[in-house]
Amino acid sequence: MTLFPGSIKGRLFLWYSTFTALLLVFLGIIGFYEVRRLTFAAVDQSLHSKMQLATGLMHAEHEEGEEGNTGGLEVEIAELVTGEYAIPRSGHYYKVMVEGWETIYSPSLVDPKFNLETGSLEFHDKEQQEWTYISRGPNNEPLRVLRHDHRLLGKAITVIIAEDISLPLKRIESFKIALLFVVPLAILSTSLIGMWIINRSLQPLRRFCFKISRISSTNLSERMGSDMDVQELRVLATAFNRMLERLQKAFDAESRLISHASHELKTPISVIKGHCDVLLQQERSAEEYQEALNSINSVVTSMSRLINDMLSVARLDSGILTPADFKEVQVRNCIDDALKMIRPMAERRDISITSSIPEEIRVMGDRSLLTEAILNILSNAVKYNKDKGIVDISAWEKEGRIQISIRDTGMGISADEKDKIFERFYRSSAALLDEGTGLGLSISKGIIEAHRGEIRVESNPGAGSRFILSLPAPHRSA
Repeated sequence: MTLFPGSIKGRLFLWYSTFTALLLVFLGIIGFYEVRRLTFAAVDQSLHSKMQLATGLMHAEHEEGEEGNTGGLEVEIAELVTGEYAIPRSGHYYKVMVEGWETIYSPSLVDPKFNLETGSLEFHDKEQQEWTYISRGPNNEPLRVLRHDHRLLGKAITVIIAEDISLPLKRIESFKIALLFVVPLAILSTSLIGMWIINRSLQPLRRFCFKISRISSTNLSERMGSDMDVQELRVLATAFNRMLERLQKAFDAESRLISHASHELKTPISVIKGHCDVLLQQERSAEEYQEALNSINSVVTSMSRLINDMLSVARLDSGILTPADFKEVQVRNCIDDALKMIRPMAERRDISITSSIPEEIRVMGDRSLLTEAILNILSNAVKYNKDKGIVDISAWEKEGRIQISIRDTGMGISADEKDKIFERFYRSSAALLDEGTGLGLSISKGIIEAHRGEIRVESNPGAGSRFILSLPAPHRSA
C-alpha cells in the first residue's frame, strides 16, 4: 500500500499515527511519573510512621523525666527502633538533634557527624515544619530523608529519618525501561492496525472510483448505485448522479443542436446549389437571373438568421455571460430598440403595439442581449397574431423584482405545448409553415436565466398569449 501526504490514505495514516504516538507517549510519561509518585509516597508514608513513633517517644520520656536527665531517652528509642537500625550502614538511619547537637543517632549511622541532608530538596511543608530530601548515605546508597523540626520544653528538636530507596529506584528504572520498549511497540502495533482499518475503510471509495472510471461520453446514462453501505458515498453518489444528468442533458442538447443545425442548413444549401446548377446549364435572361438571385438571397437570409441564432445559443452555453459584466439598463430603452426592428412587420399586418414603461424601471444586465430576448418574444407576438391585432407591453416593480409583460391577441398556445416552446428547434404545429429557426424562445429563456431571472407564459388557444419576464431589481444604497 503506497502512502504519501497527497493522498487521503496517506493523510489519514499520518494523522492517526501522529495522534496515537503522541497519546501513547503522553500516557507513558503520565504512567511513569504516577508510578514514581506512588513509589515515593509509600516510602514517605513509612518515614512518617517512624517519625511519629520517634517524636511520640520523646514527648513521653520528657514528661516522665522532667526532673531527671535525658539518658533514658536514648535507651528507650534504641530498644524500640532495633533491627536494621542496629546494623552499620544498613540503609536505615535516624538522628535526633537538640539545639543543633547530635544527641541520639542510630547505630547504623556509625558516624554521628554524617550529614544526611546533603542531597536535593524535594519539597518543604512549612506548616508541619518538614523537609524531604533525596540524598546519599554512608555507603553511598540513595536515601529518602525526612526531617522534622519542633520545640519541646523550650528546646529546638530536630528528628531526621532516612530510608534506603535503592530497591524502589530499581523498580522505577525497570518500569522506565519497560516503557521504552512497550511504547514504541504499541505505536508500531496501533499504526499497523490503523493502516489496516484505513485500507478497509477506503475500499468502498476504491470501488466507487472504479465505477466512475467506466463512465464515458458513450454511456452517460449509467448511474451510481444508491444501495452503497457507506452513508458518505451514498450522498456522493447522489451528487454524482445529478452531475451525470446535467452532463447528459448538455450532451443531448449539443447532439440535437448539431443534428437540427445540419438538417436546417442542408435544405437551403441544396436549394442554392440547385439554383446554381440550373442557371449554369445554359444562358438565361436577365429576368431569370434576377428571380434566381432573389430566391438565393432569401435562402441566404434564412441561413444567416439560423447561424446568428446558433451563435447566440453557443454564447449562452459557454457561460461567458456573467453578472460581473452587467450594467444598469433602462428597460424602456431595450423595448424601444426591439420595437424599432419589429414595427415594420407589425405595420404590414396593421397590428397595434402599445407600450407603457416608466423611466425608473431598470435592471442590471447586458442591453443588447436583453433587447434580443424581448425582440424574439415580440416577433412571435406579431408573427402569430391575427390581422389588426394588439400587442401590449408593460413593466412594473414588485417585491424587489422587475416584471415585464408582453401580451398579444394571437392564436394562443395549447396546454401540452407550453413546456415545449422553450426547447431548442421546437416548432408548434401552427409555426411549421413559418421560416423561423425554432431557437428564438429558447434563446430568450437562456438570456433571462443568465440574468438570474425567469420567464413564464400564460395562454389559451384562440385567446392570445402573455409572456412575463421577471428580473431582479438593482440594489440601491440608502
